[in-house]
Amino acid sequence: MLEGIVFAKQLDFRTVLMDSWYAPQKPMAHIDQLGKIYYCPLKPNRKVDDSGGSQPYQRVDAVDWDEATLAHGKQIKIRGFPRDKKGRRFWVKVSSHRTDFVATNNLTQDSTDVVQDESGIRWKIEAFLRELKQLTCVEACPCRRGPMQRNHIACFPAR
Repeated sequence: MLEGIVFAKQLDFRTVLMDSWYAPQKPMAHIDQLGKIYYCPLKPNRKVDDSGGSQPYQRVDAVDWDEATLAHGKQIKIRGFPRDKKGRRFWVKVSSHRTDFVATNNLTQDSTDVVQDESGIRWKIEAFLRELKQLTCVEACPCRRGPMQRNHIACFPAR
């Protein structure tokens, strides 16, 4: 789907927002190869290295934070990425009882507030798509091909 947007449709965008479900190494590396910036939450058990290779990989939720890294993020290497490929990780407060560890390949990004705003857009998109599916009953539609689903959505308000 991403290749179709970049090459076939040639849409101009610079940022890809994704859920932790889509955050394995291959999709993240592919987005990076396309020259796009990604923001994605990491699962707590994801292995990262913030020591520059002097210590073994550790879980992302076990890495120590201080005030400076809470505000400006921390440069990390995610396990499975090439040796010279670094990223930045941010501790983003999602709600009063939940935080996300958001990773990006944008090494110039140094503001947790900006990362929180970027990640917030992802939640709005997910809420919109969930409501669209409920309103148009797309999940209950037996059609699996794109054109048929579009016809289903177009015909739904006429019911």
